[in-house]
Amino acid sequence: RAGPALEHAAEELKADRGVVLEAVASSGHRAFQHAAEGLRAERDVVVAAIKKDPRAVQFAAGAAMADRDVVIEAVRQNGETLRSIDDRLRCDRAVVFEA
Repeated sequence: RAGPALEHAAEELKADRGVVLEAVASSGHRAFQHAAEGLRAERDVVVAAIKKDPRAVQFAAGAAMADRDVVIEAVRQNGETLRSIDDRLRCDRAVVFEA
């Protein structure tokens, strides 16, 4: 329930780690996409979102999008995630083999 509500929440709640992690645990990528950009770039928040729903990787921000370990976690969960990742990582053998 917290996930969809995050879309309409105040910016300060979208930037609150506890609120975002709870929303992600409940609703996966539907919540993660509405989290503050800073949290969408934090490795631990991104990994939590991906573990709940690998589609969350498409909403990761900053360095998290290019983090090989984050991407490997996403493709382990769902090989279809290869469509959403950075082109350089799509050519990485280890990433592709995990899919």
